[in-house]
Amino acid sequence: MSVSVGTITAYLELRDRMTQQLERAALQLGKFGTQTKHVGEQMRVVGERMSAAGATMSMVVTAPIVAATVASVKFATAFEANMVRVVTIAGATETQMESFTQQILDLAPAVGIGPGELSRALIKVPLTALSAAQAIDILTVAAKATALGMGDAADIGKLLTSIVTSYGAENITAARAADIMYNTILQGNVEVNELAGVLGRVVGIASQLGVSFEEVGTFVATFTRLGVDAAESMTALRGIMNAVMKGNKQMQDALAEVGMTIDGLRKSIKEKGLTQAMLELVDAFKGNEDAMARVFGNVRALAGIMGTAGAQASTMGNIFTHVAKDTGTFEVAFTRMGDTAQFAFRRMLAAGEAAAVAWGNQLLPIIKQMQPHVESLFKWLIDLAKTWGEQSKGAKLFQIVLLAVTAAAGPMLFFLGSFVKIAGFAIEGLGALGMMLGKAGVITANFGGSIAATTRLVAASSIAVTGFTAALAGIVVPLTLFKLIELFRQLKGWFNDAKGWKIDVLQENAVHARAMAEASKIAGREITNLAEAHKILGQR
Repeated sequence: MSVSVGTITAYLELRDRMTQQLERAALQLGKFGTQTKHVGEQMRVVGERMSAAGATMSMVVTAPIVAATVASVKFATAFEANMVRVVTIAGATETQMESFTQQILDLAPAVGIGPGELSRALIKVPLTALSAAQAIDILTVAAKATALGMGDAADIGKLLTSIVTSYGAENITAARAADIMYNTILQGNVEVNELAGVLGRVVGIASQLGVSFEEVGTFVATFTRLGVDAAESMTALRGIMNAVMKGNKQMQDALAEVGMTIDGLRKSIKEKGLTQAMLELVDAFKGNEDAMARVFGNVRALAGIMGTAGAQASTMGNIFTHVAKDTGTFEVAFTRMGDTAQFAFRRMLAAGEAAAVAWGNQLLPIIKQMQPHVESLFKWLIDLAKTWGEQSKGAKLFQIVLLAVTAAAGPMLFFLGSFVKIAGFAIEGLGALGMMLGKAGVITANFGGSIAATTRLVAASSIAVTGFTAALAGIVVPLTLFKLIELFRQLKGWFNDAKGWKIDVLQENAVHARAMAEASKIAGREITNLAEAHKILGQR
């Protein structure tokens, strides 16, 4: 095959023009890749920031604030209701209630009992019979007893009130009564939480008969050593005291047989104490249970007498000494309890509840002011529900969407940020590929000796890259950005039906995305055309 000089010249000129065109196409493709990569990086950064902001708002800020506010209002409303009962039931004045509120908030962390339980206990303390100072004293002792596991603060407060009012505040204090109760538990065989619930059954009649509270504790401690529970011991003691108070003829006749009278027995109880009087009574009858049965006439009362002054005559006096004379044992026990980790934890909980009540008390006036407005809002919602069926479909849809978007603002921001971040990675990778292709094109254009083979390679690569670019631009972007755009288009349509809203920004983004995809396709076609032309020239 002969080749003329003109043919060679034309071939070389054509090769030079194609080289220039390839260089320009490669430069444009590289520029497109750089810009696309930059857009992807920006989208990735924005997505990361949106995700972080959504997660922070939903989990770190919103949830704790809502939880703390709800807890404060809950504790404060319950506390306020109890303090109102202190006025309406216990008989406190408004001024006393304000003072009690602060005292209870200060007391709660010290005793490890929350303000709610303390305020319920204060309801059981009748302020018509006690001073404010005595009431707080009783409440403090009751709370400490509860911390020791001796029972519910309200029950113990009620019992201490009964003891102080029955025997007189000038004769016994709440702290002294607590000492006697605790000594009874130590000397007897009584469950810690069992005693407070039954002592109140005998305090009133004991004080009338002249039986001291120390004597009551001694009888319980002594009798329970035989395995009798606190409730049964109270029944026996009550039967003994009822028999002495009534003093029927049968009892008087039985006492007369041993040279005793009912008045003398009553006097002995008041002057010498119940313990000594029972010891003398048993000694007078010399253990004759039949004769003793005629004195009391009650089987349980008789069992109480014989189980204490009879079977335990030698130890009952010693028990009385410990119950009546040991002082400060209750406070020592509470101090020891205060050193435990369990009590430290309870104090923290009580302090937290006190803080919640303090903050809630500041919020309650605001809530009360909001109450008429909230009621109006709910009334409006009721009216809205009645007219809901009369509204248009567009209005209904708008309200539902608006409510859903508002409720899901935080999660939507988080997931939208994740989506944008993923899209940013994809577009960033597309840009990097474009830059690599641009560099490959420049290198290919500079190879003069093997332009035909290299151009074929560029053509084949261009076709593959064009297909890949079209896939990314026509599949990844539409399936991601366009789906999101389509969603917002639908929202736009709903909003336009209800309020005539417009979403111009989304439309502009859609135009830019389509232009980006079209530019990628055009660049690929140009490279393919140039490669094909060079291929034909090489065949010639």
